[in-house]
Amino acid sequence: MSSLKRLTYCVPQVLTSQEIDKFVDERRIYVSDQSIHDDFFVDCSVDVYWNKVMLLENNTRKPKYPTITKLLKAVLTLSQG
Repeated sequence: MSSLKRLTYCVPQVLTSQEIDKFVDERRIYVSDQSIHDDFFVDCSVDVYWNKVMLLENNTRKPKYPTITKLLKAVLTLSQG
């Protein structure tokens, strides 16, 4: 099991079991996504990078990675203290 999939099980209140499967599918697409250019990485913080990814849309103008977005918003807002 990948570490990212394990992460989904660590926060069961965020994703349902169906969304976990969808997360795995979205991750496969994300890994090979040609619309994520090198300039996504240039001089930006983690939140800026993921915001760029979250704003990507599919052919029907809907969010391209809704399940990844849902998980990231939950994980990136965890308290540091």
